[in-house]
Amino acid sequence: MPLEQPIIEQPIASVSRIGKISDAFRQLVKGFFSRWREHRAGFMFTSASVLVSLGSMLAGVFTMRWISPEDLGLWNSVRMALVYAVFVLAGVNNGLSRELPYFFGRGDDQTARKLAGTTLSYLLGAGLLVLLGGAVSLILFQQRGAKLEVAIAAVTVLILFSFYSNYLIVTFRSARSFNDFSKIKIVEALLTVGTIPLVYFLGYGGLLTRTLVLAGVVLALMHWLRPVQVSPQWDGKSFRLLLKTGVPIFALDYLATSASTCDRLVLLHFGGVKIVGYYALALMAREAIGIVPGALSEYIYPRMSHDYGQHHDPRRLWRMAIKSSLLVVAFMIPAVIAGWFIMPPLVTKLFPKYAEAVASAQWMLFGSIFGGATLGKMVIWSLKDLTLMTWYQVLSSVFWIFGPILGGLLGKNTLVGVSLGMMFAQMAWLPVAIYLVYRATHRPAAGKPVG
Repeated sequence: MPLEQPIIEQPIASVSRIGKISDAFRQLVKGFFSRWREHRAGFMFTSASVLVSLGSMLAGVFTMRWISPEDLGLWNSVRMALVYAVFVLAGVNNGLSRELPYFFGRGDDQTARKLAGTTLSYLLGAGLLVLLGGAVSLILFQQRGAKLEVAIAAVTVLILFSFYSNYLIVTFRSARSFNDFSKIKIVEALLTVGTIPLVYFLGYGGLLTRTLVLAGVVLALMHWLRPVQVSPQWDGKSFRLLLKTGVPIFALDYLATSASTCDRLVLLHFGGVKIVGYYALALMAREAIGIVPGALSEYIYPRMSHDYGQHHDPRRLWRMAIKSSLLVVAFMIPAVIAGWFIMPPLVTKLFPKYAEAVASAQWMLFGSIFGGATLGKMVIWSLKDLTLMTWYQVLSSVFWIFGPILGGLLGKNTLVGVSLGMMFAQMAWLPVAIYLVYRATHRPAAGKPVG
């Protein structure tokens, strides 16, 4: 009996489908390794930053065991000077962070080096002002005890270290320099753990010594491997450009940073100091998971500015923004899932006093995924679009303020309610943030180069 369909045709079709699947799989693997080679420096830097974060968490656990709350509170209070000291910089570092990679991408190395040299000159003047402030503080508080005096001296040196290290961080912008930066981060991670015994043997003095040793060694390595080697020089035009770019960025960042403290103010109002203490677990979880988007931001931002200086094509930045945001989410989802399930038994065993704060920390972790997905916002900074930058920071501040307020008012448990309020605020803010990034990269005015 004749067959309706030749036997040979079915295997050929099957082989054809298998061949297509095989080709698609090979292309997928090839694309993965191609992207890995292209962004290997970013992956290495992010991984090294995660190691530093883990070491810091471990050091924090031992510090809380060996240092009394009074001494730890004293040092943390004095360290707040680091927050206020950034006002002395007047946004100059913020300006350099955008302009340096932009002019390198534009091929204008001379202007880029002038900007770096002018920033160094300004930092020298700012450092002298910090030394003067430290000396005056020592005189004013000399009757308040040796521990306070030592803390003031230590934080003065720490501020000087931070000024120069923040400048050096800005200069690490190429893939090669990020490879060097990754090596420094690995050393920092090892030192973070290796210097813990100082706290055990020297107590309060060891706490301060460890902080300065860690900051000093990392700073020395960064100086040794610095990619932009310039001497301090002054150029008025460069300084005006740094201020013009940096002051708005600094002011808007400060606004957003201030708004992000609303969750603690709400908890303090509804629950008092004790519930704010419980909330420390959620903050620690957010800080730990935030290492990933923070590190990738340091890597992506200069690449965007460099690319814009080279091509002046905002739509290229849109594609970079989407890819980087998806990459962050891909990193964060498995980390959040692991943290969600590991946290309850871990906290119950190691920090039983904080057991009732576990649910709050879990929701904080989950909400951080949506926060990390807004990494693409750096496009607006690279384009130096001040109007959309202002809209972005002001609107995001509104979400960070009203989210925890509504959570505190409506939640049956204030602690969990505030965390849920933060989570829903981040979820609601994400589409708005994506729209603003899209608007910045696709409106007609975006095609005009901004120097």
